[in-house]
Amino acid sequence: KAREIENDVIFDQEPAVILNSMLPLYLNSQLVSILYDAQASELSSRMTAMKAATDNAGELVKALTSVFNKKRQAGITAEICEISAGASCIDTEMSPLGPDLGLEDNEDSVLPDLLQELEFGSLPEFPPVISDA
Repeated sequence: KAREIENDVIFDQEPAVILNSMLPLYLNSQLVSILYDAQASELSSRMTAMKAATDNAGELVKALTSVFNKKRQAGITAEICEISAGASCIDTEMSPLGPDLGLEDNEDSVLPDLLQELEFGSLPEFPPVISDA
């Protein structure tokens, strides 16, 4: 059984008057709360978009740096190939084994020269010894 509690608050005005004066304040506070929530949501969305843009820019920098490094390395490799090709062209000293085969040499182009060397005896009996020095 519930006890009866004495009323501590005494209203001087009618409930309708109190409701009419409190309702605009309540609606105003709800409207302000909705506007603050909307502002906070917009700022949160902007922060998320800026973070995504920053992350994407970082990934783009990494990808472009990788492409740049590969292109630079390809250029360096091409220059080294050109330098070594030029150096081998300048080197006129013949090997005791004869000239190296070229890109267009095959058995059809090499075989007649070999047969001619065998026929005229211009080939040594034993292969020459090449020193490592």
